[in-house]
Amino acid sequence: PTSGVTPVLEDLNTKVHDREGFTLANEDIDRFLKKVAGQHMKNKGGKPRGPTWTMVISKDNPDGGPKEIMGFYSVMKKSYPAGSAEAKQLGVEGRDAQTLLIAQMGVDEKYKGTGLSKALMASALEGAQDVPGLDGVSVDPLHNDQKLRDYYARAGFDNPQPTADNEAPSLVIPADQIQAGIPQVACLLT
Repeated sequence: PTSGVTPVLEDLNTKVHDREGFTLANEDIDRFLKKVAGQHMKNKGGKPRGPTWTMVISKDNPDGGPKEIMGFYSVMKKSYPAGSAEAKQLGVEGRDAQTLLIAQMGVDEKYKGTGLSKALMASALEGAQDVPGLDGVSVDPLHNDQKLRDYYARAGFDNPQPTADNEAPSLVIPADQIQAGIPQVACLLT
């Protein structure tokens, strides 16, 4: 339901996006967008302030107020030590594996079931292809949730079994498989 307004994908801008109006059943992700994400975005000089950046799908407010955030994702670079399960999954030997971690992703409750999460995932994977030196993309599903692990596996991420100490490695997709992992979705952003 976009009520005739075309959604756009853009960098989070705390001055124009209504973070407080975003509602998600998961309090951790909701709090991240409302309280943390803006701290990592660009400062006045246009340089990133932190290691994480956040993209939003938003639409203009017909009343001229702040833009409504329909969904978002945050990414950051993450290294996995040489010899780790993740490095092995990525086929990296003898050095740390470099990934782009999809750290947070969420869709406002009123847009659930509209395909926005697929569009967000496709955007994150497409963006990863432009980051030099990556061995792949990784995700760490919140609380090791099996439903989320299955969601990411459908997008092409390796979904390893937990280790003997019940530690579940991060899900990864090697750089040379990112294109194949991009979901074929009817993009809401055209």
